[in-house]
Amino acid sequence: MIDAVDPLHITTIRVFTLISSDSDFTGLDIRLRESGCYIYGFRTSYRAARRRSLH
Repeated sequence: MIDAVDPLHITTIRVFTLISSDSDFTGLDIRLRESGCYIYGFRTSYRAARRRSLH
């Protein structure tokens, strides 16, 4: 999570896309929103992601 937040202090990146199969990034989402960033969140099922990575 720290690596994703670091750019907030050195650049003008204000739009982030989070793609996850669980809620591990909820804290990051909250932190980015508090900093005035826009978040596009996409959720995928673990089973579908695993199936794609095996092919």
